[in-house]
Amino acid sequence: MLTLIIGFDPKTSTAISKCMITGAAGATVYYNLKLRHPILDLPIIDYDLALLLQPMLLLGISIGVVLNILFAEWMVTVLLIILFIVTSTRSFFKGVETWKKETIIKKEVSRRLTSSNAGAEDVAYKLLPGGSRVRNEGYKTPEVSIVENVYWKDFTILIAVWIILLVLHIFKTYTSTCSTTYWILNVLQVPVAVGASAYEAVCLYKGTRVVMSNGEAVITWKVHQLILYCCCGILAGIVGGLLGLGGGFILGPLFLELGIPPQVCLSFLLITLVLVHNFLI
Repeated sequence: MLTLIIGFDPKTSTAISKCMITGAAGATVYYNLKLRHPILDLPIIDYDLALLLQPMLLLGISIGVVLNILFAEWMVTVLLIILFIVTSTRSFFKGVETWKKETIIKKEVSRRLTSSNAGAEDVAYKLLPGGSRVRNEGYKTPEVSIVENVYWKDFTILIAVWIILLVLHIFKTYTSTCSTTYWILNVLQVPVAVGASAYEAVCLYKGTRVVMSNGEAVITWKVHQLILYCCCGILAGIVGGLLGLGGGFILGPLFLELGIPPQVCLSFLLITLVLVHNFLI
């Protein structure tokens, strides 16, 4: 639109569009800071999930930006097509599976209502845990004060990691490509990102923290699961940096597989847009 209507060149249009997307996502994230989880008595933003994946995502972005310089344009185009096909197909089949399960539940409830001639008060229709209208007895008002709703320790750690990586990224732009200083600044991003994700991974493994966004009371995390999810975060970042995307094409289907409600998934991806596009502009 910026190129066709206003007449900006492609690079300028890309930069402006990313600024616009970042601003819109930032406003939505601010609104989400006041919202509660659609199922549980929790914030809609899963800070434990964010601390586990976001630092690795930002690290992957830095790697992807470097690979974007090295790869030929046709290679980037082929990878983009493959990514769209795989993720879209996976999400489609997951949506069909969820639709079939909810259809079976709805038919079963209708059959029971017909056979027993009971009112809606006796037999309540419930969606799957990943549904968008699920409620429980502990559900509170959908919007509360930001001061009460934000986990400030987790939020501060996440912002601190983002600021450190952004400062290193800015300094890197003022150095010569492939110089000693350039690679030192790149390497310094590794301990920052890995350290933050490793801290969260250890807490999840020991059980001092839990990811409850999918409605499960307790999830026993194993080492290979934590490593796999961190690798998915890095892979999503590499794809985002290489192809100029936000990483949601990888993490979105992953969250659906984990049974995380769409609202929580969307809030996470919006945070990703705000943090990631600062590295891509």
